[in-house]
Amino acid sequence: MRTSGGRQGRITYRSSKGVCVLKRALDRSLWVPRRQTFPEQPAEPAARVAGHKERPARVLLGWLPAAAGEALLEQYQNGLDAADRSARISRAREAVEARSAGVDQTDLVSPVPPELADYVARLDATLAGTERRREGRRVAMVDLERVVAFQPHVFTDALPESLSRPGAGAIEDIAAVTLPLGQTETATSEYDSKRKTYTVTSRSRNLRILGKIGGKVPQYDGKTAYGFVADVGASFVEVVRFQDRYLLYDGYHRAFGLLSRGISRVPAFVRDSETLEGLVPEGMLPENTWLGERPPMLSDYLDDRVVVSISLPVAQRMIVIQALELSTPGFC
Repeated sequence: MRTSGGRQGRITYRSSKGVCVLKRALDRSLWVPRRQTFPEQPAEPAARVAGHKERPARVLLGWLPAAAGEALLEQYQNGLDAADRSARISRAREAVEARSAGVDQTDLVSPVPPELADYVARLDATLAGTERRREGRRVAMVDLERVVAFQPHVFTDALPESLSRPGAGAIEDIAAVTLPLGQTETATSEYDSKRKTYTVTSRSRNLRILGKIGGKVPQYDGKTAYGFVADVGASFVEVVRFQDRYLLYDGYHRAFGLLSRGISRVPAFVRDSETLEGLVPEGMLPENTWLGERPPMLSDYLDDRVVVSISLPVAQRMIVIQALELSTPGFC
């Protein structure tokens, strides 16, 4: 592992998982991970780590920068020599270029049916639903097949169990997947008493600091406690319209699971955005691919001509909260 840091409080480290940048909060007590973007000229791929958990995935090879695709195949698809990798990438990119230019998203969004009104009312009554409404989101039916994708991969083992049981597939069953009324992901925590550190982890990228807390604690004779609320935030299938183009903002793995079962029109949150700020996380496909003439669609994750099936390491999001006892120079 190589580390570099300085007075800016930034540490960059290289490991078998790639490159990750951690930004230290001003109070030196909170570390927040940031995802890596696909480089045009990637570094030499790191060797796989024995025992590191991986999940089956499908990657939009036809839209990856060629060098990133080469590095990906070299590291994660065994049995391909350099010529085979180059040919595989070329076929995927040629399949994209052979498509007609333009995107037809006419009537992609439509009103929710009356039979879903009660479910939407229950969703609006939740804290997460109320927040989404206040921020300008609305619930509508969307056609997933024609929504543009900017996430390079999806995991293929994320099919919701609720849709696997016999007779499932009614509109409320689908809504329970795309617009869940409760929390679907969890976080785990550990406390290191020697370092006075809490480490909170989850495989969901929605793990975040939700707020701060402070108040008198009876078991410590009314002394004041200081801390943070950290948990996995609500996650919904959400579509954003930017420059008259509908993009999937959240819910990629669920969208793939639904499409793989032949379910395309689903209820989702929909909103408009005038800017890309805060819309596209780091580590996504280059902007010119999903705003270009031949963008990847959600249905393309099912198209063997433009994707590659591989196993990818499972990432975890982490929040570290540490209490430091410091003294300034001087006399006591």
